[in-house]
Amino acid sequence: MYRPKIVIIGAGFGGLAAAKALSKENVDVTIIDRNNFHTFLPLLYQVSSAEIEESSIIYPIRGIINRYKNVDFVLGEVLNINFTEKKVAIPGRELFYEHLILATGSDNNFYNTEGAAENTFTIKTLDEGIALRNHILTLFELADHETDPAERKKLLTFVVIGAGATGIEFTAAFAELVRGPLKKDYKHLNFGEVSIVLIDSRDRLVYYMPETLSDFLAKRLKKLGVTIRHEVRALKITSGSIILNNGETIRTATVVWTAGVAAATYFKEFGIEFGANGRIKILPTLEIEGTKNAYAIGDVAGELAMIAPVAIQQGRKAAENILREIYGKRPVTFAYKDKGFMMVAGRNSGIARIGNFYFKGFWGWFMWLFAHIFWLIGFKNRSSVLFNWAWDYFFFDRMIRLIHPTCKRLCRTK
Repeated sequence: MYRPKIVIIGAGFGGLAAAKALSKENVDVTIIDRNNFHTFLPLLYQVSSAEIEESSIIYPIRGIINRYKNVDFVLGEVLNINFTEKKVAIPGRELFYEHLILATGSDNNFYNTEGAAENTFTIKTLDEGIALRNHILTLFELADHETDPAERKKLLTFVVIGAGATGIEFTAAFAELVRGPLKKDYKHLNFGEVSIVLIDSRDRLVYYMPETLSDFLAKRLKKLGVTIRHEVRALKITSGSIILNNGETIRTATVVWTAGVAAATYFKEFGIEFGANGRIKILPTLEIEGTKNAYAIGDVAGELAMIAPVAIQQGRKAAENILREIYGKRPVTFAYKDKGFMMVAGRNSGIARIGNFYFKGFWGWFMWLFAHIFWLIGFKNRSSVLFNWAWDYFFFDRMIRLIHPTCKRLCRTK
C-alpha cells in the first residue's frame, strides 16, 4: 500500500511535535537536522551560567523517534529545496516528498549593530552556551592574577544587551553565580569590582506585563547587584568596549547579546517569500505562500511570538492539515491558544501569567520550575537538572564550573 512521504526540516519543538502527531498515521516521515540531537533551548542559558550540565538539555533525535515506526531521521544540512519537483537536497543525496514542513527555528538578530556579530557572545546553540561559560570562567582566572586595576576592571565588567526572557534569566543566574560560588572560589578578588550591566531599550522590564511584575523583576536584579540601563541601545561593539547611543562607552571584555532573534535566513535562496519581519510568509493554514503542500511553523514563519508553545501547537496543526490534504479535505486555519507566560530571576523569584491570573515570587518560580521539568525530554535529563538545581538551592554551590577544553570558540580577553 502506498504511503505519502512527508519531510520535516528541523528537530526543534515544532518539528518533533509534527512528527509525533503523524507517528500513528499511514504515512512515512523523515526528519532532517544538522545535529543528531534536540536541544532544550529554554535552559541553555543555565549551561552558560554553570548551573546545569550541557548533556542534560540535549537528547538524541533517534532516541526520541525510535518508538515511532514510521518516522526516520537523516543527518544533514539542507542545500536546496525544489518546490516544483518536491525534493530536498542535502550533501550526497536528494529526498523527495509529497508534503513538507519547515521548522528550522531562528538565528540571532543583531539589527545591523556595528561589531555585534563579531564581538558578542550569544546563547542560541549548545556550542555558544559552552563558549560563554568558558569565557566567563577564564576571565575570572585571569582577573585573579591581574595587577593592572584598569585591565582587571575590564575583565570583571559584563554587559548583557537585551532584557527579554533570556536576557533577564541569564543575568540573574550569572549574578547568583558571581555572588555565591565564584566569590568563594576567588579569595583574592575584590568582588566590589565586578560589574554586571543589563541594557534595556524600553523604559521598564517586560513592558508587556503589569507594572507590578516589572518592578518586582527590577528590584530582584538590583538586589543581585545588577545595574539596569533603560532606554539605551548599543551603537557599536568592539573587542574591548561597547558604545551606547547616549555617548557613553563601557570598557568590557564580555558583551552577551540576547536582544533579539530572526528567522533562519538561508531559505531566501530557495525562492521563498519573506515578510517585513524577516519571517516566511504563510497563510492562516500555515501553508507557505506561493507553494503547494509546503508548511512553515515556529520561529521561521508568521508573526506570532518566537516561543516553544507556538511552535508545538503549529507543528500539531501542520500535521493535521497535511492529513486533511491526504484525505481530500481542505486545510483549516491555525489559532494559537495562549496558555501563559513564565520567567525567573534566580532563587525563589519568578513571574507567571496563567490565563488572567498573575503570580510573582516563590509561586512564579515554582510554576516555571515545574513546567520546564515537565517539557524536558528524558528521565535522566530531568533527574540531572533537578539534582543540580537542588544542590545549588540547598548548598549555594554549582558543580559545573568547568572550562571545557574542546569548545570551538576561543575566549576573548582583550
